[in-house]
Amino acid sequence: MGKYIHGKQKKEITIEQLSDLLLKVKKEPRTEHHYLGVDPLRDSSLLIIYFFSGLRLSEVVGDRPRRFKVSRFSMAKREDMVRSGINWKTQPNAYVVKTSPEYPGIRKEDIEFDEEKNVLKINALALKHGKRDSPLQLSLDLPYVDLVKQQWERTSPGKKVWNLKREYAWQIIKELDPKFYTHYFRFNRVMEFIRDPKTNPAHLLSWFGWRRLQTAYNYLALGGRRIEEMSATMIEQYTGKKVEVSSEQEKEETSPPQIEPKKEEVEVFPSTPVLLDNSQAQQSLEPTKQEEKKGIDIFQLLKKDEVEPEKREELKMGALAKWKMLDEAIVKEKIFWSEYKEGMEDVKRMLQKCGEEKWLVILKNTVEFKKKKYG
Repeated sequence: MGKYIHGKQKKEITIEQLSDLLLKVKKEPRTEHHYLGVDPLRDSSLLIIYFFSGLRLSEVVGDRPRRFKVSRFSMAKREDMVRSGINWKTQPNAYVVKTSPEYPGIRKEDIEFDEEKNVLKINALALKHGKRDSPLQLSLDLPYVDLVKQQWERTSPGKKVWNLKREYAWQIIKELDPKFYTHYFRFNRVMEFIRDPKTNPAHLLSWFGWRRLQTAYNYLALGGRRIEEMSATMIEQYTGKKVEVSSEQEKEETSPPQIEPKKEEVEVFPSTPVLLDNSQAQQSLEPTKQEEKKGIDIFQLLKKDEVEPEKREELKMGALAKWKMLDEAIVKEKIFWSEYKEGMEDVKRMLQKCGEEKWLVILKNTVEFKKKKYG
């Protein structure tokens, strides 16, 4: 279990294909020594929850404690050893054995039906150090979601909605199609979301419970969003036409909507740790071409004792653009820690000039976090 013997699947699953998969589940319970279709409602609803929620296998059915090995050296220490020609894996006590906690899975009390909105609110634990502040919402207007509601209604209080072992749930998916695996449905949900140009990294973080914005940006890149944006930039540069970016490679000659972040929201860049109150909104912001052009007078602004109010936004955007560039460079190991620290000092001076106190707090936390990992 866990090995992709047929390779990782990248082709998205359509709702028509989902219907075909549901037909493979037997309409009547059976007692043969098979996994799929022993309980048709349970197996069908399990497939639906995977497809529409993109939850991990263990987030849905839970998992028992498992032992695993991790390196006792930090990432920075391992990199230093590799540069020195030392194989850290052969060092005495190179690994530490740890035990994962027991994951409960989704229980009866973790799902709530909102009659007014006609949605199921699902409180699912985000694994792998993730965090999900709000329950997922699945509308009963979506195809087949009523099966999930039926499975939830017949579950006894305190019991798991899908009372299966992790290995059993894996085999159910394998009997549907040997090439499938549970994480394939998670990948499929991400790709469905990023097909909509309005989807931003903050949306993905909220739904999937990721902590690192870099994960969301990696999926956006995988979906071709950045390539399309660069293509649209060339079209506008050489023809003067503005096109709307769509992940389906279909572009229309129209001006893309400009979405401005609300003033009370906090913009967070890739790899920047979110160390703020849950009540504060989190908004990912990537400088547009127009905003990058505004930063051409940054050095002149820094020389002034006091920056004019109308110029502060330009200085701020220049600081955030440099911050983003430094974060990406240190993650991809294109610069050393000393270079990163020096660059962030420049960013700090720029933010101080424009009086951005909230950004200075985030910057301080970011540098401390990066120091532990790369310093």
